[in-house]
Amino acid sequence: MKQLAKILITAVIFSEQSRREGLLSLDIEKLDGNLLGVFKTGMKLALDSIDPCLIDKILSNMIEREKDKKAIRLKTIQKEAVFCICAGDNTRILCLKLFSYLEKNECRALEPLLFKDDLQIDSLDDIKDFTAKPEAVKIMSNSEFIKETAYVINRAYEFADKARREGLLALEDELEDLDDEFLKQGLRLVVDGTDHDIINYILSNHINIEQNEYRKRIKKIMKEAVLNIQMGNNSKLIVHTLISYLDNQELNKISKILSDMDFFKENVFEDINPLVNEKKKFPALAADIIRRAYNFGEKSNSEGLFALEDDIDARKMAGRDIFEYGIQFVVDGIDSYYIDIILSNYIALEKNEEIKRLKDIQKEAVLCIGKNESPALLFHALLSFIDDKEFEEVKKCFTNAEFAEKLDELLANSFFGGEAVSETQKQYAADLENSTGSKEVIDFFNRPYDFLEDANRKMLADFIKSEHPQTFASILAWISCESFAAGGIETAAGILKRVDRSIRNRIINTWHEDDHQLSAEIMRRLFTFDEIVMLSDRDLQKVFREVDSCELAKALRTANAEAQNKVFNNLSKRAGSMLREDMEYMGPLRKSDVEDAQRKIASIIMHLDAADEITVNWRAD
Repeated sequence: MKQLAKILITAVIFSEQSRREGLLSLDIEKLDGNLLGVFKTGMKLALDSIDPCLIDKILSNMIEREKDKKAIRLKTIQKEAVFCICAGDNTRILCLKLFSYLEKNECRALEPLLFKDDLQIDSLDDIKDFTAKPEAVKIMSNSEFIKETAYVINRAYEFADKARREGLLALEDELEDLDDEFLKQGLRLVVDGTDHDIINYILSNHINIEQNEYRKRIKKIMKEAVLNIQMGNNSKLIVHTLISYLDNQELNKISKILSDMDFFKENVFEDINPLVNEKKKFPALAADIIRRAYNFGEKSNSEGLFALEDDIDARKMAGRDIFEYGIQFVVDGIDSYYIDIILSNYIALEKNEEIKRLKDIQKEAVLCIGKNESPALLFHALLSFIDDKEFEEVKKCFTNAEFAEKLDELLANSFFGGEAVSETQKQYAADLENSTGSKEVIDFFNRPYDFLEDANRKMLADFIKSEHPQTFASILAWISCESFAAGGIETAAGILKRVDRSIRNRIINTWHEDDHQLSAEIMRRLFTFDEIVMLSDRDLQKVFREVDSCELAKALRTANAEAQNKVFNNLSKRAGSMLREDMEYMGPLRKSDVEDAQRKIASIIMHLDAADEITVNWRAD
């Protein structure tokens, strides 16, 4: 304990001095090389302005050579102290990070060593909280785990709602009522405005030193709650994330405890394992998953994601079958980042290796469909989970006549070889050569239109407005962005809307090189957020895959009724409810924030149109 106290006190003193006088004021030579070898080496390297990555590597190598567990921890704390001081962390953050390597009883034992009468360090007052209120050491049982987890989920749901309505500071008065010190510490850091990564680091270290498995699991759930509340995520999404750490049996018990909670009224969960209940062997189950995923992929590509909602198996979703459960998230417009986390957490609970592999295939299918991958590419992606020995057995299981007809054709396609790329290039070249007027338009790019540089742009626009779009293209491609925009940015944008997509993109790229800022201004006039009503339902659902729900909520604030109706008509009931909730909880917004969100979404739509993934029926001005 004396060694540990010495390290902590030295780190605090150096931190205070470096923040007051700078790193170069530190006297490194006086440090005890035997006790503080890692700290001394690290600070010397920092004073010499060595790259932090190299310092990390050197200190990590020093720690790896150590065999004794206690010595490893002391050296790890020293390394952390080096980086805290170099980062300029305040004393509280420094102590939070260093104390996160210690158990509560160790913190308590350090108190008389840290707060001696002859040690006058005012900033040490910041860490008195860590030495007070030691937790009683107890072994948590399964029933206690269920009860406490239900409590955490309920409080997280309430806190998320309150934070989104009133702001994070509104949680401060609620903290004293919390029963768990770990959850209280995490939320206190949130209320104090501590950086997200620092909170994650501190709480993760506390979890790593936890010995009881049930306590470790519930701390992971608490950490997830804290971080999601800080990010301002929707309360329902937060609960889905928290329950991903529970198996179906545990979730079934918790849902009964929390039966009055809105989330569990809207979401039904059953203690079943759909894959196990099928009572089929791995090849047959794998074939079923691939066939179903392929059919979903086809329907999604032809009719849009929203069309999948009626095909979701409600019973399997209640048992959290990875595919059905995940597809509902995709239809609801949940970001793939969160879908991946939720499904991966749930899969990690699976102990049967074959079932785990099947769930991995299902997760991959969900993510591919969410990305709008082609059905054929989806098929090959899922087959990559099947080894060569199993492949023939899996192939035999594709007995469905409709699908069997496609099988040979799908297997003949290679999406990963050089031949496929070459063929695609040839096809593209052939399409370009055979498309009406393409060659003529390209030739137009080289024709001189110098005399038009001096023409009045408004008159020029009126003169050519009835001409063929390829005539527009040839003129616009020759005239500079600045010169054409002299006739009015709105006029330039209006003419571009009438030009064929491939030609328009070529012109925009040329103008972008000519004058990036001006061309960007013209591009902003090409499409406004309220014009999303011009998109087909299927295309709009593709757009939603790329749009952050928070940005969409902001953009809808000033959108007209027609645009708002178009958006909500292309969301599932659950996704629409979450979006309305986001809009309600945001409170007042600056006009510039709303306009910025609308521009971002309009830019995404333009990008998808340019990539030929959606079609915008451009209006001519």
